[in-house]
Amino acid sequence: MESSEVRHLIDQGEGPTVEFKEDFTTAIVREIVAFANGSGGVILVGVADDGTPVGVDDPRRIADRVMGLCRTGIKPALTPQTEVVTGEGKTLLLIRVPEGTQKPYTANDICYVRAGATTRRARPDELRRPSLESSYTEYERTPVAESSLEDLNLARLQAYIERRAPGAIQINGLRPSDVAVSWGLARREAGRVVPTVAGLILFGLDPQRERPQWGLGAVRIHGTELTDPIVDRADLEGTADRIIEQALAFVRRNMRVAALFEEDASARRRDLPEYPLGAVREVLTNAVAHRDYSSTGRILLRIFTDRLEVTNPGGLPPDLTLEEITQRGGASYPRNPIIARVLREWGYEVGRGLIRIRREMEALGSAPPRFDANRVRFTVVLPSRHRKGSF
Repeated sequence: MESSEVRHLIDQGEGPTVEFKEDFTTAIVREIVAFANGSGGVILVGVADDGTPVGVDDPRRIADRVMGLCRTGIKPALTPQTEVVTGEGKTLLLIRVPEGTQKPYTANDICYVRAGATTRRARPDELRRPSLESSYTEYERTPVAESSLEDLNLARLQAYIERRAPGAIQINGLRPSDVAVSWGLARREAGRVVPTVAGLILFGLDPQRERPQWGLGAVRIHGTELTDPIVDRADLEGTADRIIEQALAFVRRNMRVAALFEEDASARRRDLPEYPLGAVREVLTNAVAHRDYSSTGRILLRIFTDRLEVTNPGGLPPDLTLEEITQRGGASYPRNPIIARVLREWGYEVGRGLIRIRREMEALGSAPPRFDANRVRFTVVLPSRHRKGSF
């Protein structure tokens, strides 16, 4: 990792996925377990709490001790990645903890979770959720047996690996296929490397060739009922990010924009969109990131005269309520953590978008969004700003 990238990590400050340790102590296993129970994270040993690099002596010895603790003090055993890096002329040890696949993890028989920049003991309800998550997030790691590495955009995959782990391929000589396997984007099956569901969704050349239901169906309806005339229709396909962008473009071309004039001497014109595009982007991103990819259903985008609806297969995970999802910022246990993480790294907000949707709708002067969920589907409804009587 380059010094500039270390500086970028330090500038982020401590948070849900970053932890600083001025000195090494055996208590570091708590942070390792907390990150493994969440979506993964990075620990920088040799950095003070305020972000000042102070350095460490003999980082290799520390790395060996960390690996020993992970084998003996953590259950199930974990194998984080360690790397000696430099920050402002100081030698640091970077510990990269992947998201665990056998949650919940414990350190000395205690389960820890991450809450913002703090590591704490898990509450009883949180002890149940990681266990449940392990069962219902397994599908994105399922190999798609009829596919092969040739079905992935290998140039895009390699570029992603180099951004996330600089030097892994060009300097350390790792093969992209090996990294893809370690990150859950591929699996070794019968002597060959096979893309997983997540690998195809994110890096596939044509994901819908294998699973047509992974696309998105979009319609524009002239009226307020499904039986009213359809004036535009599209079947959107491609990788997760391409589906989001195509769906957003569909909304743009079918969205009405009103012209308002200021009631003052300037009489300046102000364009008022039917829907806030930031909110629409969040709705689409959440649908793509959190849908149940084992379902035979597709994501559906419907634009009526008075509302926009997005429905995705896969309802609320066990032990989560609609109130928790929509009012309290959601939960840190996504159905597809690999897909969610890559989308975040590509610049898509995943995990707290529902609160933002409310705020953007309010700022536009629209009626509040509505949410509906059960165990098989999740629907978001955005009322039109331009419905009759809204001016």
